[in-house]
Amino acid sequence: MVNVPWFGVVSAYLGALPGGKPKDLAALQAEVERWAVTEYATTILAGSAVDPTERPRVLDQMHAYTGLNKDFLDKGAPACIAAGVATLRPRCS
Repeated sequence: MVNVPWFGVVSAYLGALPGGKPKDLAALQAEVERWAVTEYATTILAGSAVDPTERPRVLDQMHAYTGLNKDFLDKGAPACIAAGVATLRPRCS
């Protein structure tokens, strides 16, 4: 969860976000930090018990904040992005 804001900032800096490069990286970082410790954390902690309607919404937001492909995120990013658990897959393999 703590890595998600950095994924967002690096992706923004590299121009890899779907919405383009934001004007204010600090504001983006603050926004992603809030989201990561609230909605994202709740979803990750719910594991396989996550509400099926919540999962796609969080995948969409993770894609928007990191630029990572939704299918990549959904299928369980390799080794759960090196155990940073930046995936919504119930288990890291």
